[in-house]
Amino acid sequence: MKIKIALIALLFSLAGCDDFLDINEDPNNPTHAELNSILPYAEATIFGQFGMGTAGISESLSVYAHQTVQRGDQDDYRIKANEFSLGETWDKMYSVAIPDLNQLITQGAAEGRPTYSGIAKILKAQAFAFMVDIWGVIPYSVSGNPITFKFPHFDDDSAIYADLFTLIDSGIADLDGGGVPPGNDDLVYAGNLGKWKAYANSLKLNMYNKIRLTSLYDAAKVSELLAGSLISSPAGDFEFRYNTSITPENRNPAFIREYAQNDPQYYISPYFYLLLKGEQACQNTLMVGIQDPRIPYYFYNQLTTGETPQNPASYQDGFFLSMWFGSFDRDPNEGFDQNNSQTVVGLYPIGGSYDNGSGVTAGNDSGMRGAGAQRILTSAAVD
Repeated sequence: MKIKIALIALLFSLAGCDDFLDINEDPNNPTHAELNSILPYAEATIFGQFGMGTAGISESLSVYAHQTVQRGDQDDYRIKANEFSLGETWDKMYSVAIPDLNQLITQGAAEGRPTYSGIAKILKAQAFAFMVDIWGVIPYSVSGNPITFKFPHFDDDSAIYADLFTLIDSGIADLDGGGVPPGNDDLVYAGNLGKWKAYANSLKLNMYNKIRLTSLYDAAKVSELLAGSLISSPAGDFEFRYNTSITPENRNPAFIREYAQNDPQYYISPYFYLLLKGEQACQNTLMVGIQDPRIPYYFYNQLTTGETPQNPASYQDGFFLSMWFGSFDRDPNEGFDQNNSQTVVGLYPIGGSYDNGSGVTAGNDSGMRGAGAQRILTSAAVD
């Protein structure tokens, strides 16, 4: 009897301690994320998805811009709806980047740290400006919350662009809202709010330039922007700086694709090459006679004096080896393996090698070993 009474008393005492048996909170998987954890992940996602690399959409768009050439659907303007880089970018923006930015906006305001909200609004405007440029009519007003909006409606592209200008202005205002700003968790400007404002204004100018032939263009606001603070030097470029770390992997994704795997994917477009050399490129005669001094920074030749390529080449000019755009399933030499012979993307775009004429095969330890920035908006573009 005494044992039963003791057990009953113990049960009642346990019931009175609400959290005594609450063992379902995993300290390694918190339900609340700190602002300084969300911001760097959102920034890395945006740059990764819009840049070059296995899952970056510039993997395909660089072919359309005639900077690179690839074997496959990208060639000859035949990208399909299920192209990996297209689908991956769409998915990661709507399921990762935009929800994270929305969380930064609301949580930054709630915690009295409006600078986080301001940065997130500017990043969100950049992301959606790109997405409208690429896809046109897309989900916007009710997007970024996959649980609440499982089937978000698509908004008109011009309406989205108009709202993005307002969003940027709101973000700039938040930067002046006080509170503790980000530090090194801001992987772009390390919390330098002056640089964020210059970038925000430059973003607006960039957007106005793209819609200059539409009713949304505002010449007075453009003049105001030109008289204000803009990105004026490479130190203010809106870019994501990678490094040489392998564990964890922090190298430029395109360097990994082009150098580290010993299976380069990006053939340099001969059209782009000839244009920079100052020779006639197809029907383009505008730059004839003007050689661009940056060629050794852009392209790295794996061939050197007297060296022959692995296989018959589709296109070769001295040490430069590539293939023509539109040669897929047409050129009999297009399909040959040239991984140790073809010209690859160089130092400037992806942290690869500067072309000094050595002809050393591109590899894991080449050049800057992947410490190349992913650039979205630069002082050169603003100029």
